[in-house]
Amino acid sequence: MALVDTAAAHDYWEHRGQYLLMTALTLAPAAWAINEVVGYALVKPVCASGHKVLLLGLALAMFAMVSAGGWIGWSCLARLRGAASQGGTRIDRSYFLALVSLGFNVLIGILILTAAASVLLLNPCE
Repeated sequence: MALVDTAAAHDYWEHRGQYLLMTALTLAPAAWAINEVVGYALVKPVCASGHKVLLLGLALAMFAMVSAGGWIGWSCLARLRGAASQGGTRIDRSYFLALVSLGFNVLIGILILTAAASVLLLNPCE
């Protein structure tokens, strides 16, 4: 299914589609930053109580946030299947951003899961 370069398609990628792409692109670094900052703040209370569930819950919530960003990026990519990879139009740039946001969300999702694995393997007091 090729996307026809029409005025309606341009309007979508100039307004709503642009916001979706920027959301997909920024959810992953925001989730990672929240996971790092809030996780660091929770280490002392978790060490005192011995309940790792707070850190695991935080990692799970941030992974859900990254998954939402990946889903938004994937849905934008699905709408842009007919875009040219070497083109210079707004539709082609939107295709590139959707592809980058999808990859970015996958990589940061792996990073958050790796950090959650360290919570399972190590004592928070160490």
